[in-house]
Amino acid sequence: MSSYQWGKHGDDRPVEARLDRLGSEHFQVSPAAGGGPGPWATAMGRKLADLVEHGCFCVVIASAAESRLFVQVVATPVGLHAEAVSNEFLRDTDFELTSTQEARLADLGWRHPEVAADGSVDRNGSAVNWWLDLQGVAGLGLAANLLVDTIIGVYAVDDGEVLDVRIFPSHIQRWRWVDDGVGRLKALDRS
Repeated sequence: MSSYQWGKHGDDRPVEARLDRLGSEHFQVSPAAGGGPGPWATAMGRKLADLVEHGCFCVVIASAAESRLFVQVVATPVGLHAEAVSNEFLRDTDFELTSTQEARLADLGWRHPEVAADGSVDRNGSAVNWWLDLQGVAGLGLAANLLVDTIIGVYAVDDGEVLDVRIFPSHIQRWRWVDDGVGRLKALDRS
């Protein structure tokens, strides 16, 4: 088993019990140590798929050296919402995104923080980070590749650098997909 393979939780208890059992995870990983960004993204896609079999989970991947450089996702059985840190949190730091980095985020498919779910421009900040919603579990592998491409390719975190990965159950466990021409994930409870 490589350093990036995770096993499945094989019991038949209901999702709520599995959430208690799974709880939160925190680990550090160096993508280069496990074969590079590609194998790590593949393993992260499997991890996301395993998680959504047990409920709705948040995953945050950040540079261990600079936690302001992060990507995050809430993965659910109906879809996912991913975010990549924007200049809202990086302004006036050594990590402020350049126009080239922002263009790369757009090329990867991220929506600009000022673009609302319906595609209109919302300068009042409907979102503060770059974001993307994908429908269904088929998007989990794509999301894993996107997260890895962003943290390494856009934020220039070296693939040999240690990354912090935090996984925890979402406080919202009921979601639905809204097909409004753009498509987005919508929370149904805020408990």
